[in-house]
Amino acid sequence: AVLLTGLADLGHRPKQAWVSLALEEFHKRHSDASPPSLVAVVWAVSRLLQPAGTDSSPPVDWAPPRKWRVRYAHILQDIAWAQSRAFSALEPAQLVDAAVAFADLSFYPGDEWMDRHEAYCNMRVEAFTAYQVRLLGSCMEKLDSIFEGDYLPRDGEVV
Repeated sequence: AVLLTGLADLGHRPKQAWVSLALEEFHKRHSDASPPSLVAVVWAVSRLLQPAGTDSSPPVDWAPPRKWRVRYAHILQDIAWAQSRAFSALEPAQLVDAAVAFADLSFYPGDEWMDRHEAYCNMRVEAFTAYQVRLLGSCMEKLDSIFEGDYLPRDGEVV
């Protein structure tokens, strides 16, 4: 998580295959990951996959290729489920980063994640800055517009 976050903070853009492999490796151990790491990895992946020069104001007007989203939907969903079980251990900025990451990846983390995320944010609303509240609103709007069926392989599609 630290390596991926550091690379993302530096604006590094490794090849998609490298980022995908890092996500796969994290997934193998995600059940043992700390709550902040569950958020940090998805946030870093969302940054590392963006093409150089992408406007970094979240949520970005970009998405990984559909084929990538279909291939990694099950991994993102597993991590989203783990995140939703750990929301109580996250700081407000990490709750924001979780929403930003999935919005930037154009991945809907599921109704349970959305409901739990909203509930935890509402319980801690006084801890958010005005910027974070606006950002959450933008991200939730984007997440609500995503069709979950986009992650299902189409007839004859190989991913």
